Amino acid sequence: MILKIISIERINQHKDNKKALKRYDNQFVNITLIKEHTFMIEKSTVSYDDQNIFMKIIRKEANACRVYEDDLLLAIMDIMPQNPGHVLVIPKDRIKDIFEVPLEVLSQMILAVKKIAIACKNALQADGIQILQFNGHAAGQTIPHLHFHVIPCKNGDDTLNTSIHVAQKTETFQNLEISAKKIRKELQNAIKTE
Repeated sequence: MILKIISIERINQHKDNKKALKRYDNQFVNITLIKEHTFMIEKSTVSYDDQNIFMKIIRKEANACRVYEDDLLLAIMDIMPQNPGHVLVIPKDRIKDIFEVPLEVLSQMILAVKKIAIACKNALQADGIQILQFNGHAAGQTIPHLHFHVIPCKNGDDTLNTSIHVAQKTETFQNLEISAKKIRKELQNAIKTE
């Protein structure tokens, strides 16, 4: 399909190779510059599993203890936390890993990760926060949807020097909600002071 683009600034074309991967009509597409302001749009070969647990949570087909939500992102308590207060920050779009994420979504994710990290640290009196992110099965990614782990740590925790997230056990929603409530309160306080 060849399309005349009116709003070129939305394409964010890569000037070096004249190609870009971008969302168009709710799917990822490859965009190739043909001539000035005219692009060829092809469906991307990026595969994505719409039935992964994060998409089910986003669609509210599966339960989760929600900590934060906006138009682009969702933050939930990890049901198999490495430490109390372990939060996952996920985009609502169908994005498999860091290699596919548009920069505008990634920048919003990083801002949310920072706010949630501060809220976790304050709410749970953590001595530090681990931020983990895995891409591909070989790197330890277990759910094929981009996500960041925000893990509160205290001095002496075994998780402080762990680079691979290993789930220990499933936590009850009741216990997750205890931490989530504290974190949400800190987030609300932070928003009031912005």
